[in-house]
This record gives sequence, C-alpha cells and structure tokens, in this order.
Amino acid sequence: MTTPLETQCEPANREWPRKCDRCTSLGLSCSPSEDIRGKSTNTSHILSPRTGDARITKQRNPHRTTSLASASSSLAQNADDLIARTPTRLVSPPLPSLCESCEQLQLSRSRFLIPTRGLKGTLGRASTRLESPGTGREIKIPTQRVNLGSLSEIRDRAQLGRCNFCYLVWQSAEDQLVLTGRRPASLDMSVCAYAIWQIDGRELIFNKDASFFRPVTRHIRLAWETSDWLKDTYIVLRGDDQKLPGFDKAFLGREVQPTQTLARIAATTKAWVEDCNNRHEKCSSAPSARLRPREDAHLRVVDIHNAKLVPLTASTNYVVLSYIWNQPDELFLETYSLKSWESGRLSELQAQLSQTIQDTMSLIRDLGIRYLWTDSLCIVQNDQADKQANYSDMDRVLANASLTICAVDGLQTTAVNQHIRDCGGKLSLMVHHPVETHIQNSQWSKGAWTCQDRLLSGRCLIFIGSRVWFQCQEESMSEDTFEPSFQGRCADWVQSPAQIWSELAHQHTHFRAYIKCVESYSSRKHQQENQVLQAFEGISHFLGIHMQTRFFGGLPSSYFDAAILWMPAIGESCTRKYCEKPVAPSWSWAGWTGQATYRPPILTGPTENIRDWLKSHTWISWFLVDRNSKVVGEIGTYAKADLPDWADGREKRANETGPRFVRNLRPKTEERWPSRKRCEFTKWLPAPHADPVDGTDGMSEGLSYFLQFWTWSAFLRLGSSSGVFGSRIRRYTILDRSDEICGSVSLPDEFVNRVDNGASRESFEFIATSDARIFFDEEMPEWTYYIPKEKHDSSWDLWYVILLETDEDGISRRLGVGKVFKDAFHQSFFPGMDWREFILA
Repeated sequence: MTTPLETQCEPANREWPRKCDRCTSLGLSCSPSEDIRGKSTNTSHILSPRTGDARITKQRNPHRTTSLASASSSLAQNADDLIARTPTRLVSPPLPSLCESCEQLQLSRSRFLIPTRGLKGTLGRASTRLESPGTGREIKIPTQRVNLGSLSEIRDRAQLGRCNFCYLVWQSAEDQLVLTGRRPASLDMSVCAYAIWQIDGRELIFNKDASFFRPVTRHIRLAWETSDWLKDTYIVLRGDDQKLPGFDKAFLGREVQPTQTLARIAATTKAWVEDCNNRHEKCSSAPSARLRPREDAHLRVVDIHNAKLVPLTASTNYVVLSYIWNQPDELFLETYSLKSWESGRLSELQAQLSQTIQDTMSLIRDLGIRYLWTDSLCIVQNDQADKQANYSDMDRVLANASLTICAVDGLQTTAVNQHIRDCGGKLSLMVHHPVETHIQNSQWSKGAWTCQDRLLSGRCLIFIGSRVWFQCQEESMSEDTFEPSFQGRCADWVQSPAQIWSELAHQHTHFRAYIKCVESYSSRKHQQENQVLQAFEGISHFLGIHMQTRFFGGLPSSYFDAAILWMPAIGESCTRKYCEKPVAPSWSWAGWTGQATYRPPILTGPTENIRDWLKSHTWISWFLVDRNSKVVGEIGTYAKADLPDWADGREKRANETGPRFVRNLRPKTEERWPSRKRCEFTKWLPAPHADPVDGTDGMSEGLSYFLQFWTWSAFLRLGSSSGVFGSRIRRYTILDRSDEICGSVSLPDEFVNRVDNGASRESFEFIATSDARIFFDEEMPEWTYYIPKEKHDSSWDLWYVILLETDEDGISRRLGVGKVFKDAFHQSFFPGMDWREFILA
C-alpha cells in the first residue's frame, strides 16, 4: 500500500521542470504542470528603442535576412528538445474561489492558448517561432454562452470574496460607469452577464499558395443583456507571470508600470513604430495623396525647435495632434499674428499654449521629431479662404504624417488602475477594455472634425483614461497587452476605423469602406450645421482617390445608385437647417440630422456583388442641374459626360492621379423603358427670387444643384407601423389600392408625426430607383404570396423605392427608402403607374 508520502506531489507553488526537494529525496518524479504551448526563445517584443536616437519616419526598415538552412536546423533542434520534455499527462490544479456559474467556463491556461499541430509551414512565416507538437488530447472549448447571473448576484459574490472571476466581471461594469460618467444608480442590477470564449490573437501565415490568419490565443468576452451602454469587455490571461522558458506572451495581459511619464511613453512609442516599420509593408509605404512643394503654400507646421511656423513640404517629418479645444482663452492662429509667428515670435507665447499642446511638444521631442501640425496653430481661424484650402487638403495632411496623436482627454501620466485576480494555481486573469469602449464615451469622439483625424491617419497614438494605444493599418497594440514578435492581429483591431485602408486596397470592398466612413461621421455632432459637408471634404477626397470617383453631396458618383439608399439609424432624424434653410439636398444623408446607415436588410443583395448589381439592376440616368435649370452633366456609374470642377466643390488639382470621373457606357440590355431620350426634360426650376431679408435667392448654398431624371412612379398608401429593434425608427407597411401589403418603408420622425395624425389614409408617391433582391423577415414578417412564389424562390422581384413629397413648384424631396414588389406598381392609386420626370432637391 502506498503511503501519502510516497505519492507524487501536485504542481502548485513550484517551478517545472525542476524537481522539488521532497520528490528528489524520495526518488519520485514530480507531477508535470499543465501543458502550455511551447515557444522558441524569441520572446515578446521588448518595449524599448533599439537605438537612443531612433527617429519615427514613414520609411520602412529593411528586413533581417535569415538563412533557410540555419533556421531549419535551429527549429529541428528546438523541436527535439521540446518534445523530449513535453509531459504526457495533464493534471489541472483545483480552481479556488469560483462560483458554480463560473465553473462552467472550465478555466485553465490551456484554454487561453490555442495549440498548433506540427512544424509544417513554419519556415514560410514572417518570424521563426517554435510550435507545440501536440499532446494527443484535444481541449474542448464551450461554444455556448455561459450565463453568469444578474449583476446583483455577481456583485454579491464578488464583494463576499466567493468568486474571483465574478470580481473581474463586476469591476468591468464599474469601469464603464466611470467611462460614461454615469451615476451608480443608473446601473440596472437585473441585467444578466454572459461569458463567451472567443479567438483573440491571430498569426499571419505565409504559404506559397495563399496567406491566412491562424488563431493563437483566446479570451473570454463579457456581453450584457438588454443594456444600451454597457459594452463588451474581455477577460485575458495575464502573461508577465509565466515561468516557462521561451514562452511567447503575444496578446496576453500585462501589468502596467505604476508610474507613467512622457519619456517612458516616448520609448514605448518608438518601439511600436519601429516594429510597425519592420513588419507592415502597407504602413511603411508612401501614401497616394502626396504633398506638392509649390501648390501647398497654405499648409504649415510648427517648428518646435525654433518656435515658429514653416511651410509643410513633402520631406517634412511631422506629427499631427488631434484634440478638443476646451479652454476659453485657447491660443490660435489669426491673420494679425501670422507674420509674427512665421518670423519666430511664437516662442514668446509658449506659456499661453494649452497643456495638451505643451505635453505634445515634449513628447515629440523625445521621439526625435521636430515638426507639429495642429489646426489651432496651423490654420488661420478668421480667414475663410485659408480654412477652406486647408480643410480640402486634410486627407493629405493626415496621410503623410508619421504619426497622429489623438489626445482624447489630454496626455495624462497618472497610474493605470488594473483589475487582476488569481483564479486558480498559475491562472492569473485580468480585465481588458477595447480602446473603442473608452473612445465612444468621450467628448472627442462626438466632434465632426476629429472623425477624419482617426479615419485618415495611417498610425494613431491614442491617449485616453491614463492609457496609451497604438493603431496602424495592420494591428492594434496597448500597454496592458503584449504585442506579438510575429505578424499578427488581435480582436481589438476588428473595431478599428483603420480597416478602411485595407478595404480600399480592393475594388470589391470600396463601397464597404465608404459605408463605414459615413456611419462613423454622421453620428458626430456639428457645432455649425452648415459645415456638415465641409468637415467631410477630407474624407471624400481621400475616398475619391482610392475609389477613382468624385463626390456630390457626400455620395460617390460611381456608386450613386447604391449610395442614395441610406436610411436613418435613429428616429430623431429631421431636415438639417441653418438659418431656417436646408444645408444639403434631401437625397443626401448630410441633409438630415442624426446618424445615417446602410443596414444589411437594405443593401444585402447589391453588396454581395455591387459591380454586377450596378451593371444589371440599375437604369436611372442622374443629371445635375443648376438653379437656372441648366444641365451641367450626368453622374452615376455609367455617366457619359464629365462635369465642371465646381460641381463637387473644389478646383481641379494639377498632376492629379487617377481619373476624376468614371465614364463607362451602360451595357446594352433589353429595352424595358419607354422610348424617350433620358436627357430631354420638360420641367423647369422656378426662377430665382431675392429674399427680402438677406437679399439672396432664398436658397442655401448647399442646394446649388438638383437631380433631374426619369423613372417609374406609383401612388401607394401607408399601413401599420412597427419599431425597428435597437434604433427607435419606424417602419411602415406599404399597401396597394386593394389594401394588400406589398412592401415596407422606413421613415424619420419628421414624417411619422404627420402620418400618425391622420395622413395615413392618403396615398403617397413612390419612385423606383433600382432592383432589390429579397425581403428580410424584419421587412416582411409574413409572406402573403403577393406574387405566386414561395419566399425562398423569390429573387429580384422587388424594386428599391423612395417616398417623395412634391411642393407646388414641382420640386420633390426625399423622405424615406424601402422595398416594394414590382407588380404592386400596377395596382397604384390614382393617377396610376407612369414613367415620369422628377427634380429632386
């Protein structure tokens, strides 16, 4: 019979593979610890610059060359050593201080680290890392959501010390109270929390056939039920307490040093940028929007060494600062101070600069950079011509910068409050909030001008909540997680606006990048409503270069038939006005307040293959006309005529790359429209008349041109309404003259109030704009067999329609967008279906 003294010990509280003294004296072999994914000696990247005078530039550092034979020999030798010491039996230590709900997660370090199988393909990667050969035992991860209970139950278990994991969950909710500035009473304690295992870190693998991302680590995502402000949080494995030799800590949690100084942040930033230069070819390549030496005289930067303004040239290595002006005595550039600042008098005013600008100057000195661009010091704020010239070139200013510093709440250097708990043995877990959780609740994220600062910057250094994040076109890094020594990507990057750079690299995803820009920008607030399109100019110019098209009213010409199908994301949407005049056309999202979106039920069919949809399922020829009813040109994917430069609000640039206007012939299809020349119009705009108040013609500058076109028209009625989940907008059913449901349309509050007050018995005019593929369940919950087909057999039997309202002058404005069966147009109310001419304001 074996006595307890002769049994093997448990691996808790000792290092492996070294034997403990007790087992050595008894001649026993120690129990092996958990199987952890073996790595080579290439540990995580150390956050310190390689040279003391390292400089951040856009130039790419050369790759280190490695002999293939030596790499293969080294890998084989390391693999033999690793296999020799790989344990054959897994013994997981008990997990103390976990409740019954959290025990369902089956927590262990092995679940946070995804094992790989063999060494195949290792030599084709960006860096040589040794993989675990596998243990012959698959680790099954629960895929379903684990209900952790209500917040009140989680709080009780956390405060009583009965569950360390519940403590992390509760702290993640309290953190968001602080981030949003809410009171504890606003926290709904009945909200349930769910835990889901998800893939986090991924490694880019290069093959001779194709490259792909392979999962490396997992994290636990915390999701909240029925909460509109509690955002997802991650629970990650802490990696800086791991003792295994050669352990790669990429994407694992890290404890941040208690003292944060600008010098230490500068050293960290140098390492991040140098690492980005080495591994990311996209980030290091020169941007397409190049600076021009002679034509950009209006662009300036601050020389922080000599404290003066100097011209911005293509060879200037500079940093952009994006921040919120929050001081009443903020120092900014004006006409009278321009000459003195250019001659070096800015040094006399440095004490009057905001603390954020002063901290930024200290930081970029430590980075080895001499020049700074920020709008308050580089744009003449009381000169409209200078402001307009700079705003039009913001895409090039941001794209050519070495780095953009996003000072969301200043460059704070206070200690970081982290939540770390031991959940059993060597299982140390910590809370990690994505950077978007911090940013979306800040005042900086609500400004329209700061939107382009992040969208158009190739590299961003983000300061918020005493933390620092680095985001580029390929990766997202933070101080509280280890960055990879190989080319990889974490889950944080999925929410990064920098994804538009990758999507603009492929033609089939161009429109997807445009959608993300519109949804992000239109959710911002505007200090002056008449600047809504002015603040979007930098984004539209940037997109126009990559999409090779021009923008009109914030919509791209090459995708005009799809871009006009936007819809409001919230119910509180109404006409955007300035001095009681519309600031943009009604067919543009810029003409309405609130966020605009292209929801999947609307554009799922076209976006599956948008080029084919534009070719085969659109027919309208859109013409721009000025206030004198003069046709100035055609827009759209298959426009046949170019337009003057003033039509999109800017002058033609010299040596501009890429076609300014896509001019393709519409493919020949069967003639299904009345035989009428599409450019012959009979309707005229009313003659301009002077406004007795200000002497103008009574129209806003935003309505300097109109859309004129021909298409099918029908008069239909609105039926019952329902709320759209999560958006508070109203969706109405559309009825034909037999009161049969034939479609649905989403409407803003401005029109909903009128319908609910008795106008629903009226018939409204709908125009067909293009073919639609299918109805989704939320658009048509019950299939009524309006056409003799099953729902799954129906495809392209619908039209996208726009609900119009026409005034006594014959000028129409857009109210809502929806879908209708094509056959329903033949069941129109009086005066019936007709091919008609429209002028859309």
